[in-house]
Amino acid sequence: MFGTKLLALDIGSSVIGIALSDSTKTIAFPREVLQWNSNTSILTTYLSTLAQEEQIALVVLGHAQGKNNQRFQRAYETVVKVLEHQGLKYVNQEEYVSTIEAAHRVEDSGIANAGRLDSIAAQIILERYIERVS
Repeated sequence: MFGTKLLALDIGSSVIGIALSDSTKTIAFPREVLQWNSNTSILTTYLSTLAQEEQIALVVLGHAQGKNNQRFQRAYETVVKVLEHQGLKYVNQEEYVSTIEAAHRVEDSGIANAGRLDSIAAQIILERYIERVS
């Protein structure tokens, strides 16, 4: 699958924050939050549609080094299986305190959170990846 954009996922067992790059892979934008509750069919349908519509070249997964959380690990492994089944390439990106940083961005902006905290965390993960590979 050849694509032009990067997709970032901030993985949780109930919700996944979504962020997408522009076609030059230099700017990250927060998108919606996917309510999936570890339901593989919801995730599969969503990723399949998004990958085609947005021409995804690579998926960047938020992953905390040394995170010893079984719920996160199960959710992460499920996401990886879905990506592999769909033939989507992925990489891990350190997500250390991305949710805390996202909360600060929301607070500083004065805009109501409205459930977007996880997508802003995904945006931060994607920005870190873009910076790392630039």
